[in-house]
Amino acid sequence: MLRAAANRATASHVFSAYQQGRPANTLDWLRTEFAVEMPGQKLENFAALDEAAFVKEVRKRRPKSAGKLTPVALRALRDGYVEQATPVQQRQAEAGRLERRLADLVNRRTPHARGGRAALAHRAAAYTGGANGLTTMSIKAIMCRW
Repeated sequence: MLRAAANRATASHVFSAYQQGRPANTLDWLRTEFAVEMPGQKLENFAALDEAAFVKEVRKRRPKSAGKLTPVALRALRDGYVEQATPVQQRQAEAGRLERRLADLVNRRTPHARGGRAALAHRAAAYTGGANGLTTMSIKAIMCRW
């Protein structure tokens, strides 16, 4: 069972790598379609915003010379947000569930009976194939709790 959870955690690491391309696509879309040259931290993490906050931030970041958004452009902006943010939010939620499941499975093991924290960390890394990134960070967070 630990092996299956670790395999899913490795899948969340793959998602992490995939997700890094998503903001770049969104920011490029905002730059070309809505003249947002300097997106700022909020738009770089657009999936953390709700739709209204996203629209407000785009309006704030547009140059004054670009004029107001037309109703058609506003609808395109909202549709684009839903299209691009929803999959990221769903994958982030799934990655969080997988991390919690892995933590629960690791915490159920008795580390002292099988060689302590170092042995447990080594086994967890072996199950994940030594993957780094999201999975390794999760394992380190779990290990810090003990």
